Amino acid sequence: KTISKAFHLTTSGRAWKKVSDLVGARIGVVGWVRSAEITVGENGWHPHLHVLFFIDRILTEDEMKALEQFFYERWSDAIEAAGYGRPSREHGVRVSHGESAGKYVALLSKQNLALETVSSGTKQGRQGNRSTLQLQYDWMVHQRDSDKQLIKEYQLATYRMNQLTWSRGKNDLRKKYRVAEQLDFDLVQDPIENTGQVVVRMHSSEWLYLLRMEKSLLWELPKATRKLSPPDAQALIDSL
Repeated sequence: KTISKAFHLTTSGRAWKKVSDLVGARIGVVGWVRSAEITVGENGWHPHLHVLFFIDRILTEDEMKALEQFFYERWSDAIEAAGYGRPSREHGVRVSHGESAGKYVALLSKQNLALETVSSGTKQGRQGNRSTLQLQYDWMVHQRDSDKQLIKEYQLATYRMNQLTWSRGKNDLRKKYRVAEQLDFDLVQDPIENTGQVVVRMHSSEWLYLLRMEKSLLWELPKATRKLSPPDAQALIDSL
């Protein structure tokens, strides 16, 4: 909730007018899509945002640097106003070009942007941090009370929080590109999203046994089997 409010303060009001004054040229924001990612590590919870900003023109490197500095200052002020320490300049805000913009435009047309961006919660954490999915699997495999407590904390903190948030009003990308939002239940029931090929089969007890052997199999095994034919993938599973 704190980072959502901080983002609103960062981008609301006359924010974009100040950006234009800073770089000496107009920057038109067509819209944005924001995804929340929360990991946990030795230093506690690490909530952060991944935001796709759609700009009406390609920015120069100088404009990108100015934009990053602008975001950092406003973001840091908002975080401090909420009672937290000021983020470091190195890790507080990162702005980069949308090299994968074509990919996301394609996803928009297929109404799958939500599936791509929301998946941040299932990815492997960085620098020793664990994603929420890793945390749940650790609890399932090791039954540690500390993991159970962290899961409860996460549930309480994220109750009724949107995983994916779109810009609204005149910058509403959903209306502009006719993107229909779907609930998790709808995605599960969608026959198009659930069509696929059975690659391997294993009992849940076998899966838990493998995870106890090596936790990285949680993300490495699906990645490996996708590159193999079903017989070869099954042979790989059997060899473990």
